Amino acid sequence: MWMTWSERLKEEGKREGLKAGKQEGLKLGEQKGRKLGKQEGREEGARSLQQILLRQLDQRFGPLPERVLRQVEAINSLPRLTRLAEQVLVVGSLRELGLR
Repeated sequence: MWMTWSERLKEEGKREGLKAGKQEGLKLGEQKGRKLGKQEGREEGARSLQQILLRQLDQRFGPLPERVLRQVEAINSLPRLTRLAEQVLVVGSLRELGLR
């Protein structure tokens, strides 16, 4: 099929636009995937640290009241969970950890 010069330019522009759009879409998809992966990693890390902390608390203070289990399971902050896990070694009671 024969095209005029302006028709060729339009077609080429469309192809370039599609190509650029696909590249932008892939870039956005990769960014979203990384963000989601990081979030999932933090959540998994928090769950693991919660379980470690609960085992430490149980070993240090004996069987834990249900309310303490719920409190620890509600903590999603990795820094807070880490601080609590470190403090288990030096505190004398659950109350000193702010757990009741």
